[in-house]
Amino acid sequence: MESETTKERRIAKVLASPCCLAALSSSEEHLACRKCKAEYKVEQGRPILILPQAKKRFESFLAKSEKQIFSFEKRPMIRRLFPPSETLRLVNKEEELAAKLGPEALILNIGSPKEKKREMVIYLDANPLVKTDIIADAHRLPFVNESFELVICRFVLEHVCNPQKVVSEIHRVLKQGGTVYVDVPLLYPHHDSPADFHRFTLPGLKELMSDFSEVESGMSAGPASALACVLRGFPGLFFENKLLFRLSKFIFGWLVFPLKYLDLLLVGRKHAYLLASSFYFIGQKGRQKKPSP
Repeated sequence: MESETTKERRIAKVLASPCCLAALSSSEEHLACRKCKAEYKVEQGRPILILPQAKKRFESFLAKSEKQIFSFEKRPMIRRLFPPSETLRLVNKEEELAAKLGPEALILNIGSPKEKKREMVIYLDANPLVKTDIIADAHRLPFVNESFELVICRFVLEHVCNPQKVVSEIHRVLKQGGTVYVDVPLLYPHHDSPADFHRFTLPGLKELMSDFSEVESGMSAGPASALACVLRGFPGLFFENKLLFRLSKFIFGWLVFPLKYLDLLLVGRKHAYLLASSFYFIGQKGRQKKPSP
């Protein structure tokens, strides 16, 4: 269609059916697999490319997660009253990595809300409530092989049932020489958004990403952030009442968030990684791997 943007045309070119990774035929209201004829809806311009069993499982997680939050907390005016994040991100390489690519480079961002900073970023999430380009399951990415120059997957792998499967899918859709950027928590409270399954040490993250050649890795949020997170949530454990529990987190969030800035003093300390809040890994597909020490 003449009204399609460049981005929409690029998305259509790399899309594949999640059932068998075959090409898709399209109409305004649905997409269909050309191989097995499976059909997928298009709602508000967003393809919903998720298998029925995965969709059902995710909706169950989402329903459970939604029950933990009061509806009034979602209002913009209320959200403005919330305390600042208790986590200080020491490393955020998204813009730096994207800036190294040309304007036509296609980038996949898994699990982050849609932004307008770069035209050629495809935002993907299984949650229909999140502003994205595509609704899909990261365990079965609906793209043809070697579609992207960069894949960003920050604070997602703790929420998936099978991190190794998701990493394998990232490897599949990444072009030869392409870059992957992953961020994962170590010491961070349980948080259903909509489910929470895993935590990662730095050696564990490197093992998970072993099919990629390591470019850079390390601590992305330090011990002070981890401490602030724990202190924010700890007092609420004494309350069974849901309102009092969340009110406690609100109050102590304001009291403890300045602690995170101690990470600026700890970032270069030898043993800081032992109590780190999170780690990151940047790797490339197809480069010669560094020999094991």
